[in-house]
Amino acid sequence: MIIDNDENITIDGYNYGNARGLWNFLMLNDPKLFTRTEKDENDYLSIVETTDLFNNPTNDPSGNTAKFKWLKQHMVKDEQEPGGSGIGNDGYISKLIQRLHLVVAERYAGNVEATTPVILQILKELKRVKYLDDIDIANTCKELCIPFGNPGTEVI
Repeated sequence: MIIDNDENITIDGYNYGNARGLWNFLMLNDPKLFTRTEKDENDYLSIVETTDLFNNPTNDPSGNTAKFKWLKQHMVKDEQEPGGSGIGNDGYISKLIQRLHLVVAERYAGNVEATTPVILQILKELKRVKYLDDIDIANTCKELCIPFGNPGTEVI
């Protein structure tokens, strides 16, 4: 990422410009609280996809920030849908599964405590998009030795 003296943002050779709405997306946490254009939204979603930001949140790995919720809502839009700017549902599911594989590998490497809430959040999201059902989730939790249905581990 390159930011020049005029605050233009360039990533992988593409200049996104310096629109205030795009900067608001990059710097502020709640998209409901700032003004932006459709181009700002599309540019931000492009940056999220280009930098794989969706799978590497820095502030809240549980996905509970207003911006992360906004991203989930907008990234699932089907590319065929008029005005759709997301990566499509299949691409979104693939990204979730890829992230799940990475976190499970980290878990098998010994990082059990930190990976549990992340895995549960990913499973919850896979259920929300109707990729997994309760039986799939229960079997996954059993395989990973995650207590399913205990307080603090609810996926539903």
